[in-house]
Amino acid sequence: MISASHATTLADSILALQRARSEAADPDTESLALLVKLAREMLPEGTKTAIEKEAWTLWKEAVDRVSGEAVKAEKLNDADMLGSETEGFTAFIEKEATLLLGELWGAKDRRNTQDGDWNPVTMPWAAWVVGGPGDKNTAPWGFSRHPENKSKAGACIVLGSSIGKARKAKAMDTMYAMGLDVDAGYPLDSMLDRLEDLGRFCIVYTTHSHGKAGLHLKHDEVIRKLKIKPSELDLAQVQR
Repeated sequence: MISASHATTLADSILALQRARSEAADPDTESLALLVKLAREMLPEGTKTAIEKEAWTLWKEAVDRVSGEAVKAEKLNDADMLGSETEGFTAFIEKEATLLLGELWGAKDRRNTQDGDWNPVTMPWAAWVVGGPGDKNTAPWGFSRHPENKSKAGACIVLGSSIGKARKAKAMDTMYAMGLDVDAGYPLDSMLDRLEDLGRFCIVYTTHSHGKAGLHLKHDEVIRKLKIKPSELDLAQVQR
């Protein structure tokens, strides 16, 4: 446990870094989280409120600079910015959203985040969109970043908060966004044009299987799922 004086010195050092990153339009969410933790748990009463307030202000200024530059450049990290900014959009990205973070690696995999262990994180939508670049120990994150991997398993985001930190439909208490899975062959460009015409704010991304023309299924699994008896088996039933 560090002393209050050491915590104050550490907070001052991190704030100095935050000031520089704010001017460079580089939001540092991890430093913000550390500063808030220091302020609430370790700093003296006389300084905790001021330091936490400045930390949030610097971080928001950096996010605002990134958002403003992104609109002009029509590019934010890996994302193409389409459409035009509206008053409703500006108000929306300043709102806070609590989303659940965890990991899924496959059925019955021990690395899967269990119900009760999903981590609720609250940030403005601007922060969720901008995200962070990651490092050698952490993958890039944020809805404007689109790293491609050989496997789709790993880090996951649930678009809302739940009771008891569980990832179950019945446990969800608030949904902050709606996710739509469009896989019926509707052309992507046509969908984007339609969304822009409607003036809707959305985040569109391709999934791990994007571009595949077919789906490979195991013969035995198809038989089992359809509950077809061997005596009734014919090719037409399997292909249906």
